[in-house]
Amino acid sequence: MRHGLPYVFPAHPGFQARGVLTGPSASFLQPQFGEGIAYVWPTADGEAWGAAVTPLYPGAPAAARQDPTLYELLALVDTIRLGRPREVKLAGGLLQQRLLTLPQRMHAS
Repeated sequence: MRHGLPYVFPAHPGFQARGVLTGPSASFLQPQFGEGIAYVWPTADGEAWGAAVTPLYPGAPAAARQDPTLYELLALVDTIRLGRPREVKLAGGLLQQRLLTLPQRMHAS
């Protein structure tokens, strides 16, 4: 999965925008990656500034705010889409781990 995502859904960070943190900038990933370029899904009511990344679908920022598990999955996918080797490797492992435990997490909710 991690090898095809950047080709099927390429991410081209663009202009500086207000939005929701994504990719390696997501708060749950910052302990692994530290401070760096901030990436955001552009949205007028976002809380952060960074390089705009088009989400996989237009409703991703709103959906992610409603569902923390979905947010984590989409941020990991964006980390893979953005393509730095160390980040891709770690995000691929975390995404696989979360997808394997997803049914358990859904039943616990």
